[in-house]
Amino acid sequence: MDAPSTTRRPWSWLKRNAALLALILAALTIGFTAAGVTVEELQQRENARSRSAEERESLRALIGVATEAEVHRTVTSRCVASDADLGSVVFYETAQALLLNMSPRIGANPCITLGRIFAVLFVVVLGLQALGKLMADSVENLRLVTWWCRGGHHIVCGLGRVGWPLVRQLLEEGNRVLVLERSPDNELIDDARKLGAIVLEGDATDEKFFDLAHLDKADAVYLVTGSDEENIEAAVDVRTVLDASGRVRPGFRCFVHIIDPALGDVLTESLKADAGRFPVQTFNVTRNTARQLIVKELTAIRPTAENEVALYVLVGFGTMGQTLATHLAELAHFENFRRCRILILTDKPRATADAFRARWGQFSASAPHTVVEDWSAPIRFDPNADDWGNRDHRPAPAYRIENPAAIEYACNAIFAPYPESVADRGFLNAMAAVVRDDDPNQPNAKALKPAIIFCHERDQESYSTAVNFHRQFEQAHGVLTQKDGSRRLSMFVWLPKQEPLKKLLEKQALGSGLPIRPFGSCLDELKLVDLRAPMEDRLGQVIRAGYRKSATYPLVDLAAAEADWRKETEMNLNSNRMAAIHFEVKLAYLGLELVRDESPRAGVPERIELLAPGESRGKIVALARMEHNRWMAERLLAGVSYGERSETPPRRLQLCTWDVMIIHPDLGQTEPAKDFEQIEAVVANLPQLGYKLRRRAPV
Repeated sequence: MDAPSTTRRPWSWLKRNAALLALILAALTIGFTAAGVTVEELQQRENARSRSAEERESLRALIGVATEAEVHRTVTSRCVASDADLGSVVFYETAQALLLNMSPRIGANPCITLGRIFAVLFVVVLGLQALGKLMADSVENLRLVTWWCRGGHHIVCGLGRVGWPLVRQLLEEGNRVLVLERSPDNELIDDARKLGAIVLEGDATDEKFFDLAHLDKADAVYLVTGSDEENIEAAVDVRTVLDASGRVRPGFRCFVHIIDPALGDVLTESLKADAGRFPVQTFNVTRNTARQLIVKELTAIRPTAENEVALYVLVGFGTMGQTLATHLAELAHFENFRRCRILILTDKPRATADAFRARWGQFSASAPHTVVEDWSAPIRFDPNADDWGNRDHRPAPAYRIENPAAIEYACNAIFAPYPESVADRGFLNAMAAVVRDDDPNQPNAKALKPAIIFCHERDQESYSTAVNFHRQFEQAHGVLTQKDGSRRLSMFVWLPKQEPLKKLLEKQALGSGLPIRPFGSCLDELKLVDLRAPMEDRLGQVIRAGYRKSATYPLVDLAAAEADWRKETEMNLNSNRMAAIHFEVKLAYLGLELVRDESPRAGVPERIELLAPGESRGKIVALARMEHNRWMAERLLAGVSYGERSETPPRRLQLCTWDVMIIHPDLGQTEPAKDFEQIEAVVANLPQLGYKLRRRAPV
């Protein structure tokens, strides 16, 4: 990123380079002063020697009988003493110059004059630095007073993986930024101050800091401390302070980073009544990263034919691994119309599988073959389970529906042990068998589109595991390739914190063709424009309005759609958000991608054509069928089961395959139409939302 404009100002430049400038001035002072004093002393010595002849005669007259040698020793002893004392004189006079204590000299050497000038500048720079250190709080408080008069600043609570990219982008936009950071040892504090931000050290849950930060004059506050509990407490404090002040700046917004989606929903729901006066928007960087990986990277290597199946291997099952598992189940729905396969490598696979399916009971089947305890046992996905209508495998008894039309789980998953080392030959052999094509002699075999995703909690562990696995796998089994010679095994590594590791991996990939792509960097993926106006919310509002059959449908009144959006529960809104995100996956099937329109045209929006001239309308049917599969997976993970419509427990008859639904006497005339209408509504409203479509670049 480019540095913000504030860093180009002289004062900011001086702050950034004060130490270097002080060293240069000190060197110039020492150099010029030492040279000047040396020249001056040498001139004095030469003058003394020029008077030696006269002194010799005077001494001869005084001491009479003195020999010539004695006269010479007496005269030259002073010069010798002067030579011995020259170094100490130069050192002393130079030190006096640096201390601004050099005695005035009439007709001094020009070098001495320059040295004294540089000494003054050196002391000035040091003084400014010292005053800056001693009066930093006072100076920043003075700046805060001016901000109180002007208003419109931004408050960022937390200067970590999420807070730092926000601070940089806000400063690049020319905003005034106040940072609240609890750890005085955070290395980013100095960086933020150098860029022009005010940094206060303290706890975001202490209300007094919001008073000091003039919260009532702020444009926005970003709560990104790294702790859900602290962020939620700080959000409540923000509302309390604003209520006490009785003032809220027009357009004020509060952004809260919440890792646990359930906590985010609770916070949003509890503050909905105050949404008009105190708008709160929660966001989750981990979920956003998972969605971007699926939409931008995995969609590019998706299965495109009905005899192909996506296989995703998750190495590590912490926060990102679990988020990816659920998002793959919800979003990895392509034109092959199959469930995706997910192999999860984790410690204690049986206990992990039980705990995960206790939370997501309809994530996958729970038959014994879905957990592998030992790498000596073969890992074999049942190809029949790729098909939505197949019932050979079932979830836990509590989630089973006996009606043969019911869809009971979202993806074809297996839990397996994480190896002691990725160099384990048994592990490498098992992985080779998993990611290669299934046995073509086996009934219903599929061609695989595999991807391995390394997502340990520590960046270094993800990086080293990915690189070591790639090296060991190619040594043992060679390069897995397509028929055209291109690589067929894609690898991705989650590096959310360590930019140096990310750059190193990118450099290695560029130089050696290493097929490992890093993802998850907040510096690259956390954009203010997406935070302020999330694409999934804007498209989701249109989708929701379309389902409600507004008077102007398919063109939607965006203001009315946004107002209706704020009233709805987060559980219902999540379905619209996931449909909006999956719209980009559908576009990839058509060879298109969604981009922001930087130069929207005034007047009536120009109609966007989804199909190129001559393309079959059957592609629209394929899009609707993809949406139906996505909706089923998303509803299954939300706890909805097949059955006559009910809210307690939640049941829907639509949880059946597309082929069953279109011939159902009650569903066939209405439900498929909703999937077509959703696509029509989104495409029709893209121009007024500020988006356009463009052809995707070939991979």
